[in-house]
Order: sequence, then structure tokens, then C-alpha cells
Amino acid sequence: MSKKLFAVATAAALALTGLVGVAPASASPTIAYVGAASGAGLTAAAPIVINVPSQNVLRSAEGTSATTSGSVVRVDIDSPLTNNTIRVTATGAVKLITTAQFTITANRTAQFGSQSIDIVGSEAAGLAGFYVYTTSTAVGTFSITDGGTTIVRHIEGVTDINNAYNLEFTAPATADVSGSLLFTGSITDAFGNKIEGLTASAGAVPATLTVTRFGAADALSATATGKWLESTTTDGVYTFAVTTSATAGPGVVGLTIAPVAITALGAPKNSLLFQFSTASLATQVTNLTAQVATLTASVAALKADYNSVAKKYNKLVKKSKRVTLK
Repeated sequence: MSKKLFAVATAAALALTGLVGVAPASASPTIAYVGAASGAGLTAAAPIVINVPSQNVLRSAEGTSATTSGSVVRVDIDSPLTNNTIRVTATGAVKLITTAQFTITANRTAQFGSQSIDIVGSEAAGLAGFYVYTTSTAVGTFSITDGGTTIVRHIEGVTDINNAYNLEFTAPATADVSGSLLFTGSITDAFGNKIEGLTASAGAVPATLTVTRFGAADALSATATGKWLESTTTDGVYTFAVTTSATAGPGVVGLTIAPVAITALGAPKNSLLFQFSTASLATQVTNLTAQVATLTASVAALKADYNSVAKKYNKLVKKSKRVTLK
């Protein structure tokens, strides 16, 4: 190739390079959060923190504290490339929304959001943007791949008693007279996240939860082992006890909360009814003793019947085939 042809080919190659917007090898995209979400998100231990949606709507907190008033964070990407497709993916309960989707009047939690989107770095001010939210208090991630660079950020949702939507408690079917019936479980939001850190004074439960007592159940227990307590090993799991009366018999305890139903997120599980029975310890011992006596008599009768038949059998067979008496 002549020097002249080589120069023309080189110039053409450089021109094409400029058209597709290839940046220097050292250039990398940068990102910024619009809305002051706490945490940089660089690690799972220091995630971006944002509210779990409380309704079937997403609220942007641009210019304010995202953890107190918003349920979605805008992420802006400053790409070194022009008209380049940027791939964004998410894990866990993290969802992504394009800016075009978010400009729609009603940003519905139940309808919007996917775990992979493609955006083009040619928006105003040279930025490419998207919105991110999560419906879980577990840490998830979103990843931005621009050219040969991938940026990973961690994000975590927070929820509180204002989002109480479901009751998940269990209790035994029997209890002692003048004892207590122990309840164990959680209050969760519409997405099933346990609401943590709920406190109550001795002999009480959080104001959001109503305990209705009938029959043998007459009061909440104020003892150290019976009051409202959060587990020391599993956040958001609580125990409390209802005392039982001195009279044996059936009892019913009802648990209720009063959330506003969100049709798109499913009906709330806002009430539970527990039926149980109580008996005095002395009565239980008497009943068990009687059962043991009955069983003992039955065993003695069966032994006598066996021996009677065995004796008759032994008279009819050779000595080597005789059976041993009980």
C-alpha cells in the first residue's frame, strides 16, 4: 500500500472511531444518586437504603431524604461513550424502571419494574438515568455495564409498623389453668417483610396489635417470660403470653390489626383466631392415673387369658413344643 493510500485509510478509521464514540481505555462511567439515599452501596454491609413501598405507588425523593419520604431512587450514569447501550440488571427483590416509564402519571409498584433494562447514554446533560426500588429488607444488587466496565451497587429496603399488613402467629391448643398461653410470630408488611424493633411495656403489646380475650383467657401476662419480647436471635420474631383463668375449660383469643387493604398487593391477613382448652394440673394427674389403672387392668386380663389358653395348649403337645406362661 502506498503512503498516500495508508494515510487515507488511517483517517477513515479515525473518523469511524469518532462516530461510535469509543472513549480512551482509561475512561469509565460514573454514577450518582438523585435523592439522598443513605449508604454508598459499595458493599452489602453499607448498602443504599430506601423505603419499601407502602402502597401500590412509587414515590421519588429527589432533593430530599430518600429513606424518610421516598420508595425509589434515581440513578444517573455519566458515560464516557456517546449513543452507547448501557445494560442494567438486578438481583433479589430489586426492580428497575426506565425514565420513560417513570414519567407516566401512575407509577404502580405491582405493574412496573423489571430486573433488566437497556438504556442509551444520550440523555440531557450527557447522562443516562433509571430508577431503582426494592420490595425486600434483604440486601439486593443492581449492576451497570457500560462498554467494558461493570459497576455493582447494593441496595436494601426498610419497613416499619406503619406498613403492618399481615399477622403470622402460632399458639398451642392447650394450656394450664392459672397458667399462660404463649404466642410466637411476626407482623409483616404487604411484601412479607418482618417488622423489626417493636417494643411494648410489660403486660402490653404494640398499639397496632389488638388482643381480644374470651373465656379462659383473661389478661396479658406481665411476667418476665410472658411479656412482649423480640427474639435475640431472629429479628422481627416476637413472643407474648395471655394468662389463663383459674377455671378449666375452653378459651378463645383473637389477634387483629387494621391496615388499609391494597387490592393490587393482595388482601391483608389482619386477623387470627385461636381456640384452646385448659385443665388444672390436679385434674390432669387424676385423669392420667385413671387411664394408667385401666390399662393395667387390661394388661392383667390379657395375661390371664393368654395363660389359660397356653395351659390347655401345653397339655396337648409334646414337652419340647410347650410355650412359657406369662
